[in-house]
Amino acid sequence: MTENEIIPPSTMRNMLTLDEHIARIEAARAQVAASLYDFCQTLCDARDELGDSVFQGELSARLGMSRPYLNRMLAIGDSAFIRERRQDLPEVFTSLYELSLIEKGYERLYGEQHYQQHLHRLIDDRTIDRNTTAKDIRLVKQDVESQLKSYSTFSAVKALKPANVPEEEVKAPRSFSRLVDDGHKFLNIVVDLTDFEDPGSKPDKFAELVPLDELVDATTKNTAHIFIRIQASRLDFGFRFLGSTMFQYADIFTNYDFLEPSVSGTLHLSKETVVLRGFYGDKPHKVMPRKRLLGTKLPQVMDFAENVAMKPNLLVFGNAGRPGWQVLAD
Repeated sequence: MTENEIIPPSTMRNMLTLDEHIARIEAARAQVAASLYDFCQTLCDARDELGDSVFQGELSARLGMSRPYLNRMLAIGDSAFIRERRQDLPEVFTSLYELSLIEKGYERLYGEQHYQQHLHRLIDDRTIDRNTTAKDIRLVKQDVESQLKSYSTFSAVKALKPANVPEEEVKAPRSFSRLVDDGHKFLNIVVDLTDFEDPGSKPDKFAELVPLDELVDATTKNTAHIFIRIQASRLDFGFRFLGSTMFQYADIFTNYDFLEPSVSGTLHLSKETVVLRGFYGDKPHKVMPRKRLLGTKLPQVMDFAENVAMKPNLLVFGNAGRPGWQVLAD
């Protein structure tokens, strides 16, 4: 190359090292994120100073922005979670808006005092980071929506409860992680497997899918019980599920009586639903006639469990909300 030779711009650009390119890209990326958030904040400032009527009317018209678009931008700007952790979040508008919806859902699920810690855990556990795709964030939002749907269903149950039952006794379903985080432990667990598909897994796999042992109160001298509601034709599945927990087999109950452990076959029960009982701690006594199982519908099994075992009560895979029972959301 002579001293008068002109170096093409493309050649100059390619003279940067890999690290220099990465630094430039990261700087540009930070500018994009800051610009998007600053844009949302300027819209929030305008709304706060002008009022909703002017903001949604004349300002919206003069900017040529639709109200739905403006409202999505406002949701991002109003989010305390995004404001505090924006350096850890994707710089994509759609993803940030989905996160603002997740934040509102968490506030409904966990309450004003606790929802922020659950939100921050999404980042701390690396469920969400700057490279998380909009699809993955949408999966988190769908999980929240599913829990909110369960909450709405149990709100309807709560409205129908007797007037003399305290308001807080009919509880909305909670996720496994929330039950563990809140320190819940149970002595009476009813598991409804009648509609639960057998994954054909080994016991250790069941323990991963449904780690019930973490919810059992194993610190007291009281015996903990588990009642597994299942079709007689699928008892092998019920026993495998029981084997994935800390509980030991006790007996099997039909509508009117129970089968001794020595009874090996239940084919005569055909399609009948039965209840498989397990225990942790001292072996439980036989069930007295006055406490006998009167039916195998889920509410009847819960009645039976209340008569035989001690509180606190947990229902797993069921939807029969009632006073005094906590429900593990699917």
